[in-house]
This record gives sequence, C-alpha cells and structure tokens, in this order.
Amino acid sequence: MQATSIAPRRASRIAIGALLTLAIAVALAPERAQAQGYTFTTFNVPGAELTQPHGLNAAGQIVGGYSVDRTAGYGFIDNAGTFTTLSAPGAANTTLEGINASGTIVGVYDYRDYYTEHAFVYSGGTFTTLGVPGAAIAAALGINDAGQIVGSYVTTTGQGYGFLDVGGVFTTIAAPGARSTVATGINAAGQVVGYYSDAMGTHGFLDNAGAFTTLNVPGAAPDVQAEGINDAGQIVGTYTGAADFNEHGFVYSAGTFTTFDAPGASNTFLSGVNTAGQLVGFDNPNDGSPQQG
Repeated sequence: MQATSIAPRRASRIAIGALLTLAIAVALAPERAQAQGYTFTTFNVPGAELTQPHGLNAAGQIVGGYSVDRTAGYGFIDNAGTFTTLSAPGAANTTLEGINASGTIVGVYDYRDYYTEHAFVYSGGTFTTLGVPGAAIAAALGINDAGQIVGSYVTTTGQGYGFLDVGGVFTTIAAPGARSTVATGINAAGQVVGYYSDAMGTHGFLDNAGAFTTLNVPGAAPDVQAEGINDAGQIVGTYTGAADFNEHGFVYSAGTFTTFDAPGASNTFLSGVNTAGQLVGFDNPNDGSPQQG
C-alpha cells in the first residue's frame, strides 16, 4: 500500500473520470458463471458523470461516491431510487463505503489530497471522525449491524494495516507475511474480508477470528481484492484476469468461485453484497460510454 492512498483499487476507480455508473443489484446464483441468470439494474446519480456504489444493507439502501466534473467527489445514498448527497463538513471529497441495517454509514473524506484522508462514521445526522491509533491517514470501509467497523490506515512511516473498531476499541489487522493489509468488510459473525500485498502481488483474504484464509481466484493474475461479505459468508470482489488483464468480479460461496462480468462491460468491479444476496458494483462499458453503477 502506498502512503498516498488507503485503497489502491478504490482510489483508481474514483480517478477514472469519464466512465459511466452501473449499479448492479442482482440475486446471487453461485452455480451460474459469467453473470448468467442475474438481473441487472443500472443507475447514475442525477447529473453525475461518474457513479460508484460501494455498499448496501439488508433493506437495499446503496451508498457510494460520485463526481459531476472530476474536481470533487461526493457521497450518495440511494434509497429506492431517491438520491441524497452526503458530504463531510469542509471536505473536498467524500466517499460512503458501507451502511448497516440501522442506517449508520462509514466512509472516508479528504481535503483535496490523499495525505489528509480521514475515516468517519455518520449516524443520526452527525459525522464523527475516527481517531485510529497510530494513523497518519485512515479510511472506514465496512460496518456490520452490530456497529463493528473495519478499514485501513497508514502510519507516518508508510506502513499499511487493517483495523477493527469495536465500540472505540481498535485492533490492528495484519495478514501473515503481508507488506500491507486492507480490511474492507465484516459480517454479523465478525468475519472480516479484505486484501493484502506481498512479494507475489495482491491477494484477497478471509479473517475468521484471527485465522486467515487467502482467496486467490482461479485464472487470476496476482491481483485479487475481496470487497464485501454477507451473513451467509458469501464474499464478493474483483480480480485481474491473467489472460486478458481486464478486471472481473467474483462471488465466492461455499468454497466455489464464480466469475462475474456485467453485460457489455470491458471491466467489472463488485464492491458489496447484502443478506438477501444482492450485489452492487460498477463497470466500464465496451462502447466507451461513462462508467456506471
């Protein structure tokens, strides 16, 4: 992990400016590959040139980030097609990363550059910045219904770790042998997913009470990022294909990986899954139109 960005793939997604937003809300069917049998719903925040959904809760409320002119980023909440913009006070950019059943939201904001990234919780109309111990910059990336939060932080020396916040008590998450670790999602059982980097590349992981399982998608280049997990233990994320070097989504369920590509997309990113098995993500269409959720 570079000290200039908490989550490399998330940062690069936001930076892609002229792409379209595809919000994928689909029923999971792990036995069907290449997104067959899924129902896709695409959406854009009104007036946005870039929309990227990152998380959703059991009620289907979706959160993420959008941009209208590539100079600033805003958080959004999509509640059954009604969009609400949410920005941290005084921030240049705000991204909403996760939402739980009670509507508590986590995310990250900055003051125009990545050296000022701050993790936050939004609840009851109030933004609260998370003071992650030892962090120079931090991002909150996932929250479960019990209010347990996971994310990532970078120290003043540039070392990256994941974190777990349980009622204000912080625990560092570091995958064995990793150069850096990012924790992206947590379910009701406290299982944590994310990704880590080592000398071989980037790998997804599942952390079950301190027992780490590496998630490497068959046929992937050494670039796999697990992004979300639901209460059934289904995991979603993104990987780079070893043959085409494009980005593809994946669903991992009951020990089986299913690849996931949105229709007509050159690149597909999966970022969240809820208890109903609905997914959210975004893509780059092949026709050159903007990125869509």
